[in-house]
Amino acid sequence: MRWVNSPYNLDDFFQSFLVFFMLVTGEAWDTVFQSAVNAVGIDMQPQSWANPWSSLAMFGFALVTNILISNLFVGVVIDNFKETKEEQSQFRNLSQNQKDWVDMQLFMQRRDLKVKFFEPENRIRSYCYRIAQSPYFQPFIIFVILFNTIILGANSASMSQQVSIAFTILNDVFLGFFHIEALIKICAWGMVYFKDKWNRYHSPQDLSLYLLLI
Repeated sequence: MRWVNSPYNLDDFFQSFLVFFMLVTGEAWDTVFQSAVNAVGIDMQPQSWANPWSSLAMFGFALVTNILISNLFVGVVIDNFKETKEEQSQFRNLSQNQKDWVDMQLFMQRRDLKVKFFEPENRIRSYCYRIAQSPYFQPFIIFVILFNTIILGANSASMSQQVSIAFTILNDVFLGFFHIEALIKICAWGMVYFKDKWNRYHSPQDLSLYLLLI
């Protein structure tokens, strides 16, 4: 039996540079950590966690280089790419104020306009409008959706028949709430109701179907 030194050591400058370069890149960092914390001394057999404080130095170096320096490098690359893109774009001859105006217009185009509903003159529709615009109506519907999601997630093959029947009844009740909500909003807002994605895909069943379709 003969002593074989670990390939990841700090015996000379080249080996030290290689070890710290591996920490920067994240390549085999766990092996480097293990060699550091198990190191005892020169020509001594490694012992498990004989030098735990060395892991703090390794971890600190990896944290600083990977998070700070790497992110700084990526940020510089992105900034240079943005500047190059602006120089080659059609807006390269614009002033800074003009570029800010163009950026604001593009930002406003990406924003979804919020539809404002007005109270109908019809008595029934006006009553439905006041219900739909109530500050308690939407939080109640959200609570029903969350509770329905919990019930759907609690279904299992091992539950008893009584619990299964109770869950089925609860799902039917929730479905009735969703239909009532849709009728109230349709009466209050008209066909504009169908232009809102929240109204089209807000129940757990509709949301699951929507996610499958996209």
